[in-house]
Amino acid sequence: MGGSGNRPPTVGTSVGILDARKDARGRSHHVRRTVQRCEAKRSRPICPFCSAQLPEVYMKDKGSGFVVGRNVMYFCPHCMKVLGFGQSRMI
Repeated sequence: MGGSGNRPPTVGTSVGILDARKDARGRSHHVRRTVQRCEAKRSRPICPFCSAQLPEVYMKDKGSGFVVGRNVMYFCPHCMKVLGFGQSRMI
């Protein structure tokens, strides 16, 4: 994705994204668009449920991450609602 190998691109570089678009007949095709990557230094994310600023996010994981895989749940420290899930597999 715009960088070399598995490293993320550096701040200020352009990142290519594939976007699915539909034409006038309803057929979908992929369009490559470029977005500028920048780091937000002063802003903090906001919880979509309680609208509190999130200086930190809690996580709970399950699994070892080796053969079975590792599942992670991220949630808001204020309202305790789930923000998202992550999954990783080593093998």
